Amino acid sequence: MEANLNWLTDPAVFQINRLDAHSDHVCYASAEEAERGVMLYYHEDDGVNQKVKSYVFTVEEREGRLWGVAECKVLGPHPRRPPRGLLAGGF
Repeated sequence: MEANLNWLTDPAVFQINRLDAHSDHVCYASAEEAERGVMLYYHEDDGVNQKVKSYVFTVEEREGRLWGVAECKVLGPHPRRPPRGLLAGGF
């Protein structure tokens, strides 16, 4: 969309190329939850809890749109292939 000076005087034009209002603040119940994210609540006895240090959700802006991002930090080297069922779009 190309800019138009008439927008400045047109009361029907409110915003062009602006993100909707949002907050990038995250609140945690404890310091441990801030460090581990949702992994604090993972209690399965399958080894994942020992391998995954943290799993935290954030939001970032890409091409004028907000995207939800899940960041997973693991202990140890990255596998050559992700386990079956794990989405590998970010690798």
